[in-house]
Amino acid sequence: ITKRRLQAKMNVSSESNMGGNSRELSLSLFFHVTSICWTGFLLGYDLCIAGVILTPVQRSLEMCYPCSGGITDAALAACSCTEKQFAVSSVSIGGAFGALFGGILADIIGRRAALLLSDVCFAAGAAAMAFAQINKNYMFYFGRISVGIALGLGGAASSAYLAEIAPPNMRGRFLLANELFICCGCLAAFIVGYLLGDNRWRLSIGITCLVTVLQFISILFMVESPRWLLTCGSYNKALHASFILNGELGKESVQALVCTIAEDKNGP
Repeated sequence: ITKRRLQAKMNVSSESNMGGNSRELSLSLFFHVTSICWTGFLLGYDLCIAGVILTPVQRSLEMCYPCSGGITDAALAACSCTEKQFAVSSVSIGGAFGALFGGILADIIGRRAALLLSDVCFAAGAAAMAFAQINKNYMFYFGRISVGIALGLGGAASSAYLAEIAPPNMRGRFLLANELFICCGCLAAFIVGYLLGDNRWRLSIGITCLVTVLQFISILFMVESPRWLLTCGSYNKALHASFILNGELGKESVQALVCTIAEDKNGP
């Protein structure tokens, strides 16, 4: 056992050295990272778009409308009621469930499958909100909850996936890229809301469906996380996935991961 642990440490050190010496980012790895980071973009966009479209949504779906203070934007913004409060906070309900079970689900069905499922929730939520009507406010609430589930599930799966496919010397940069996409998504929400205006708030929400579909298609061409495949006992699939991501260096990375996972299971 001691010999095996020593060998694992030597292999991990070798993997780190290889990652440090190889500063080039392969086209395949760049494609995988960029595709996953769009989850961060959707996260930032859906979190910020609520504040941008809240007043026109309140007016269109007649939430706290007409308000005792009038029907101006300032009066509607100051007016508060249960429907309006739930329309804003319901995303947190879905987010809590998504974050609570997202990591567990990603461990069971895999990172790719979890990300695909989060895209389905994103698209379903956006469509429900965009088609909500005065007498069907529940569709808007359902959409917000669905988006919240997608945020929790996608956030857990994307972070795990990026950390597992990243070379040691690029792991921090990969996760930073995801954070950058979150900020870009939030900025995009304000820009889109300003350009489209209040009257086209449904389009401001529905536009996320396009991003979701594009990411869904790109994920279909991605490989599963080699580390997750190894935990499932699929050594050959992990070797193939790692080769696609990192070329010849991927083989050594898989061997190092095998020893690391074995050490984790046996304990310190």
